[in-house]
Amino acid sequence: MNLPLLIRTNSEPRPKSELCADGRIVPLRSGGMYLHLGTKGKIDSDPFLQELDSRPRMPQIVPLSFGPDGLSSPLVTNYLDRLPTLTLDQTMYVPPKGSLEKLPDEVELAEWADGLGIPVQVPVGQLTPGRTLPSGRQHRVLPLDSAGRITSVGEAHSVRVLPKLSRAVGVHANPGHEVARMAAGRPYLSGRIVFGPDGVELGVPAGLVEAWFGDTVTRLGRPLDEKDVAAALADKTASTVQVDGYVELMRRLEALPPQSQALVGVADGADSAVHLAQRDLTGVSFLDPGAARAASFPSDPTRIELTVLPDTMALADRLDVLDAARYAAEPPASWPIRWPDGAAVAVDGTSPDRDVVVIGSAETEQESLLNTVYAAIGKLDQPVIVLAVEHTRTSLTPARIAAVRTLLEQYGWRNRVPVVVTRGQTSKDLFEVLDSYGAALVHRVAAASTASGGLSVNFGPQWSWTVRQPGNATGAATVRQPGNATGVGSTPGVQSELTLPLLLTAAGRHRTPRFGRPSKQVATFLSTSLTDHLGDGRLAADLQSPGVKTLKPLVEQIALRDPSFAAHDATLQLADLGQGDAVVNYLGAGEARGDAIFEPLVNVDAETAQAMVAELLPHLATLAGGGLNDFASQAILTAIAGQLDGSMTPEQINKSIEDHKAYLPRGGRADWVRRIGALQDKLPDHQLGLAEIGTMIMQCPD
Repeated sequence: MNLPLLIRTNSEPRPKSELCADGRIVPLRSGGMYLHLGTKGKIDSDPFLQELDSRPRMPQIVPLSFGPDGLSSPLVTNYLDRLPTLTLDQTMYVPPKGSLEKLPDEVELAEWADGLGIPVQVPVGQLTPGRTLPSGRQHRVLPLDSAGRITSVGEAHSVRVLPKLSRAVGVHANPGHEVARMAAGRPYLSGRIVFGPDGVELGVPAGLVEAWFGDTVTRLGRPLDEKDVAAALADKTASTVQVDGYVELMRRLEALPPQSQALVGVADGADSAVHLAQRDLTGVSFLDPGAARAASFPSDPTRIELTVLPDTMALADRLDVLDAARYAAEPPASWPIRWPDGAAVAVDGTSPDRDVVVIGSAETEQESLLNTVYAAIGKLDQPVIVLAVEHTRTSLTPARIAAVRTLLEQYGWRNRVPVVVTRGQTSKDLFEVLDSYGAALVHRVAAASTASGGLSVNFGPQWSWTVRQPGNATGAATVRQPGNATGVGSTPGVQSELTLPLLLTAAGRHRTPRFGRPSKQVATFLSTSLTDHLGDGRLAADLQSPGVKTLKPLVEQIALRDPSFAAHDATLQLADLGQGDAVVNYLGAGEARGDAIFEPLVNVDAETAQAMVAELLPHLATLAGGGLNDFASQAILTAIAGQLDGSMTPEQINKSIEDHKAYLPRGGRADWVRRIGALQDKLPDHQLGLAEIGTMIMQCPD
């Protein structure tokens, strides 16, 4: 931006004193401003004005000049303090040549810039080739051509040195519709690098970037990473180069044609990120798709890598290309999904793993809700889980929340993060599950009550739909309309009906699962029931193989997240303890499961019985409860474990047994007493406590 002097009288310039309302600030004929530091009223005799008025125009910037004493003058500081950040963002200190007692070097220019908080720019002829900036030079010293663009040192017309903390931080924060529209119509400052207290902003200001591209980049719904870089490099026309600093990065990107994009990898010690650079007529915008906002950079990166992407295209098309390259090579999952009991599943035949899973009775759910979801699934990039309820705000049972968790876990193995939709009453437990897996929720909230005649009249809750993004405690969301490149005009995050934009916002595009994809062997093992494993005839051999030690920690990690896989984990834990045959016998024992589950306990060596039984009990109890829903065995084994290690009082043990009385028919209770009696022989120190458990079983009410 330049500020030309256009005020004339009879084609002759007016005296400077007439143009200077405060007696000090003079707009220059050559563009920019001059701050007169001498005696008020003697502006026209200022020795530097003639030089500055005849100075060639300086493109893109607002030059600010003043005399030699200005660097320490409070007049300059006060003037800069009054300037808006928009002006400061383009203001550079350009010293009059006549004010320089000697030609400065880079170190002196950096000191001036740091003191003022704005860049300093001088022609190369006014820079002595003395000291160079000892650190950060590759980020703070810009060689510029006559048009104000970054160029090579040998071809530089002028040099700009940046302050280590800029006054222009936060420019264009939350711009309005009209401001964003007007800014999109002209190029922004070339070579813009702004150092702030929390990092560096490159290129177009963050507020404008998010206004222009926020809607589009939100659709990606995931961060970029090294896998995207590797996928892009599969196109032999793409290549990655190491870049020496932000100045070189900006030079390379600004030289690209409009509608070009590039991946920018930045490391700050052990931390690293990959951002997307968008080159267009306004300049270079840097995007962080994972956060759906402008990218921020570290002050002193340890590594910068640039991968210019082939061809030119619109940003939305580039996101599609990146996704296609990233995920095209991944084979579809070959293992099944364990569906919740009674779930209704609709599969989109055009694309794998874009399903609608209804947990609960689909017959009780609103037909309009289900129709909206079914119609949207082909347009979404994720499956949808509907928690069906009969009435709005019906409580969601722990079993249903657990079913959601298990589906989120399994879809994560397929690189999917489902959207959850419900009219039911949300809860902290549901939010914790969704947050742990990074899943969004589309749900109903109570709208504000109406008013009449100046009095607030509550006619009962009016329900609206909104999106709760993972980790969003308030549940509010902004729905970005696809294709709205300016970001202006986004609809509010509360809508009267369930709509496609709400579902699109919740789904994102290739939202990345929070947990890594397990190996095919682990996924196949966990997604197949233990009885089905038994039926294929290989379980006994598999549990005896050395591979158990490899699988065990991987399965254990998943079971800690999702207890529905605890029985599979217990199977491997028992196999690692040499009890693989006992697991197989138990799974195939049918009506004799009670004897089979006790068999490894009563067959332990007498010398190690106490320690071995204590180690086996929790795994056997878990296997019983999760493997075959053998809740009688689970309750009794848990009671025995609580008695042995003292973690349960007699009252707690008795209550646990009574809570499972439905699984303890009176005709089979004597068998449990017999099994416990066999265990008493192995554990003489606990005979009395075990006998009490037998008595509790026999006296348990029907």
